[in-house]
Amino acid sequence: MTRMESQLTEKQRLIPGLIGMATPTNAAYLRAMQSQTQRRGTGSRELYRLRTVLYELDFAELVENVRSSCWPKAEAQIGQGAVALKAAGAEFLVITSNTGSTLSQRASAETGLSILDIVQPTLTAVLSAHCRSAGLLSTRRTLDSGVYQGAAKPLGLQIVPPAPEVISRVEEIIFGELVFGEATRRGLDLLTEACEGFARQGADAVILGCTDMTHLAEQLRPRTSLFVADTTAIHAAAAAELAWSGAMRWAG
Repeated sequence: MTRMESQLTEKQRLIPGLIGMATPTNAAYLRAMQSQTQRRGTGSRELYRLRTVLYELDFAELVENVRSSCWPKAEAQIGQGAVALKAAGAEFLVITSNTGSTLSQRASAETGLSILDIVQPTLTAVLSAHCRSAGLLSTRRTLDSGVYQGAAKPLGLQIVPPAPEVISRVEEIIFGELVFGEATRRGLDLLTEACEGFARQGADAVILGCTDMTHLAEQLRPRTSLFVADTTAIHAAAAAELAWSGAMRWAG
């Protein structure tokens, strides 16, 4: 059997169920997952063959719940999506949002499905880049939840928070532009400025701790000396690997 034939007969072991937030970011997840699938093969041009299930939330309602700190309602939305995905055949869950990942307790409890962590693969990527101090750009909910800080400490990795005024400006860009897939000069300048601030504090990496920031990641890289950890690309690649290998690394 040739290598091509071997790849084409490889069996996908698990079907990922994506709980989608903003539509442009969902598309970025699906592209990244299919790209990771192709990288597992011969590198030649192949038809997409990773099977997935996608459930899109009422994102406007979720944003309203997040902004008003109605956490039980936000968790209920994500839980509802998880139940629908399990019924559709999903065998593990991928929450396409850092903020949403902090609201996943109900989804796990109501379905019994494993949820692919977004934090650990990201921190592994930062460490693999030989970095030891990472600035975190995210929503206030993600920052205040401490999920990155708690997971980084045992790894000897320092998480540097942004200044309070930076968080407010970042949230404006996220909810005003990035959730619509809009990558503007204003947003890019803000992220660049934040990276400069992190570098002055000794950081050697920046974690784009909101998946919608993926729309600015490639443009940001030439503008900063920091390693840019795009949580969308990292999480999606981990999801594709889990789907094919069945190895439950980073899933709980």
